[in-house]
Amino acid sequence: MKALLKFEALLSDLSARFVNLPPEAVDREIKSALKAILDFFRVDRAGLVRVMPEKKSFQVTHAVYSDQVPPVPVGVELSIAIHPWAHEKLIGKREVVAFSRIDDLPPEAEVDRKIWAEWGIRSEVDIPLLVGEPFGHIISINSVTQERVWPAELFPRLQLLGEIFVNALERKRSQLELEERLQFERFISDLSARFVCIAADGVGDEITSWLQRVTEFFRVDRASLGLFSADGNRLDLAFEYHMDGVEPAPAAITREQAPWYLKQLTQEEPIVLERLGDLPADAEKEKHIFRTRNMKSLLSIPMSSGKKILGSFVLVSTRSERAWPGALVQRFRLITAVF
Repeated sequence: MKALLKFEALLSDLSARFVNLPPEAVDREIKSALKAILDFFRVDRAGLVRVMPEKKSFQVTHAVYSDQVPPVPVGVELSIAIHPWAHEKLIGKREVVAFSRIDDLPPEAEVDRKIWAEWGIRSEVDIPLLVGEPFGHIISINSVTQERVWPAELFPRLQLLGEIFVNALERKRSQLELEERLQFERFISDLSARFVCIAADGVGDEITSWLQRVTEFFRVDRASLGLFSADGNRLDLAFEYHMDGVEPAPAAITREQAPWYLKQLTQEEPIVLERLGDLPADAEKEKHIFRTRNMKSLLSIPMSSGKKILGSFVLVSTRSERAWPGALVQRFRLITAVF
């Protein structure tokens, strides 16, 4: 009872911190709260995990550790295949996963047990959070240095605290999305106004200038416009901007060099590649280009006039993989139309 009252007081204090919390402070406060939980339970790791069913993966988004304890991979997408038993319990059945001794896990949890053992975990409790995305988050606490008994009466309180975390993250996401929409509206308004009154002899310089702004706006490494040759068998580089130290785009790409890529463009299909592995099996030549030119992610939108395909507008990330969410793709389509 004494422990429960202490935890209630801690929960009340932590909850108060999240009232009217500005977006830039959310991640810091979540880590601070996790540290308080770690200290309260006298354990070694505490974290918030995001589950992404559409990708069949999960990701540790926030984590804190005690001294001399190895970290877990934060921000890395991990396959749910490494924790099939726990995933079914947490996400499929919406049940808490808790064990005081790793050897107490059932035989069907053998795959999970091996991973927990590799991470040095001796005791763990994982609690599904029922807010935000459908069961898209888990609060996880584990002990490495000693085995622990987890008081079940605290699970609902931990779940409530985790839901406060997720609600704060949802508010942050919504506010940032609103700010991004406003920034984009200003951006495309400026772009459209500038291109309306541009003189014919200034088109090239203006396009190059705006390619730099597009690169910076979308936080990529390269932006380029390619135009098809008269016979449609070659895509020639017309305009480009790339960040310092980034390899420029090839001067031209032929159908022989990239048959799948050019076919997609001529069929007016956008090409959305977040990683090399997103390329289909019949795009072996394109995979070779990706590797040799150190391309991590690519977004390519066909440019057309009437029924004629003119070429493509391309964003490339060479320094790291990146996601192209639907809203971003749609914004880039609108910019492509202006160009």
